[in-house]
Amino acid sequence: MKALMLGMALALTTTAAATAAPETHSRASIVCLATPLFLWPSSEARPRVAGSAGNVRLGQTFDIASGPRATLDGFHLYELDMVAAEPGYSHERYWVDQDCVSVSKS
Repeated sequence: MKALMLGMALALTTTAAATAAPETHSRASIVCLATPLFLWPSSEARPRVAGSAGNVRLGQTFDIASGPRATLDGFHLYELDMVAAEPGYSHERYWVDQDCVSVSKS
């Protein structure tokens, strides 16, 4: 019986892998006149406004690394594929508010 269950599980896994859609990349286009970038390491509960990064502006586009991720207050942010230049955050990426982006698949 265990062999039958294992065989069925393997068959389902193989079928799912064979029919998976090709991976697509998502892009974030900024739709606000200007919006700040945030820093949000996984070890921190809340994002903070990035100091030296400044604002991103209407029309700029960025690859999305992940998201949206929700804050405890219900705000949603996307992680951009842009490495943070802030001191002490060299292995982090910048985040942007979901309300200021239009997401598209490429």
